Amino acid sequence: MACTYWSQRDTPFVENEAQRCKDKPVIKDLLDLHVKHPRYGYRWITIKLRERDWFINFKRVFRLWCQEGLKVPRKQHKKRRGDGGSANACHRLIGACCEMSDQVREVIIRDLKQQAHEKMIEKFLDAHKAKRVIEER
Repeated sequence: MACTYWSQRDTPFVENEAQRCKDKPVIKDLLDLHVKHPRYGYRWITIKLRERDWFINFKRVFRLWCQEGLKVPRKQHKKRRGDGGSANACHRLIGACCEMSDQVREVIIRDLKQQAHEKMIEKFLDAHKAKRVIEER
């Protein structure tokens, strides 16, 4: 091998013990911040370490971050409700009555439109009352 001929090591980077001892307090604070703020990446953790009076740059924090095997967990999105519980679910009800006769379907559609119209009028009246109260003051 060429490495033995040139009397070099096989690995290009040899981590010395002094560096590991120097990094232990930083790693302790890094892990503490990671537990407090699990959605923060290494850049935000670097900023928080600087707020704790550490003189440290992003590259060193990134090296320690990878060395400790830390990762930012994926954001969990809210699950959508599939039961049609929203106010805009009228179309599902209309589609569900396909087996019904045309007359029944028309009655259901008319009732739904009437309910929507009543809600709209109710909102308008509430807004009108609020406007009148503001004008009276």
